[in-house]
Parts: sequence; C-alpha cells; structure tokens
Amino acid sequence: MISRRSLVVARISRQLLLTDPASTIMMVVMPLILAPFLAPAAKAQLQLAGYPAASGGDQIIPGLAVLFAFLSTQLVGTLFFREHAWGTWNRLRASPASTADIVLGKVAPLYVAQLLELGVLLSAGWLLFGYRPNGSCSPWPWWSPPLRHARGIRVMLVALFSSMDMALVLGGLGAW
Repeated sequence: MISRRSLVVARISRQLLLTDPASTIMMVVMPLILAPFLAPAAKAQLQLAGYPAASGGDQIIPGLAVLFAFLSTQLVGTLFFREHAWGTWNRLRASPASTADIVLGKVAPLYVAQLLELGVLLSAGWLLFGYRPNGSCSPWPWWSPPLRHARGIRVMLVALFSSMDMALVLGGLGAW
C-alpha cells in the first residue's frame, strides 16, 4: 500500500520531472527517429526468415521500446543524486518519510512516465511503421519483468555508488 508520505515524495519528484521534460521527451522521439532507418533491414531479415508479411516495424518498434525503457531508467539515479547536489537529501532523510517511502516516491513517477512513453511509442509504431503485435510477440504488459528489474537495478546503483557519474556510466553499460 502506498503511504501518504510516499505520495508527497512522488508529487515532488513528478514536479521535478516536469520542470525538465527534455530527457523524457527524447526517450520517445529518438526511437521514432531511428525506426525508419532500421525498419528496412529488419523487414528484409524477417522476410528471409519466412515471414513474408513482416513490416520491419514488428521487430524494430518493440526492440527500441525495450532499449529506451532501460536507458530511461537512468533518471532514477539522477533524481536521487540531484537531492545530494542541491543539499536537500539530508532534509529529506530527516523528514518523517521512511527509506521505503522515499524510494517509492522517487521511482513511482518515473514508472508512470515510462508507461506513458511506451504507450506513445507503441501507438506511433502502429500508426507509422506497421507494428502489429500478435500472438507471443505481443509487447509485455506494464508489470513486465524488464521494467520492474530495471528500476530495481537503478535503485541498487544509487545505493552502491557515491557519485552520479559512476551510477550513470555503469547503468548505461547495463542497458546495452
């Protein structure tokens, strides 16, 4: 159950995300820029593999969606380390919010933003690139293991490293 304290931290984290939406927007725009360049090769590859009706978007759109989902989890570390840089981390820890409240409050808005990003990307892929999910190739549901585990890994990196740069570098390596 989400506590009131988690919701307060989440509201502040959401406001911080909305003040600088560039990285969130780029996580949707970049796959859409890359898709037209990658789709013809994927189409040829799928047709050679015995899928004559494949559009290329069938492989590229979910692949880019998952890749950029992992890349966008770097925002988790950024939100935590910004608190240190701004000198507000000690005040946050001194608040009545527990560690679990703080972690949940920091991660929840990013999770919601990630769901919206995936929804926009998969919808745009359907409209622009012929992405048609069917059968076992359907995109993972919102509770998918890759998204859940990626968030946990980012929180772990924040706990292990004392600098944002180190957490971002190792987190970026993990996305590839």
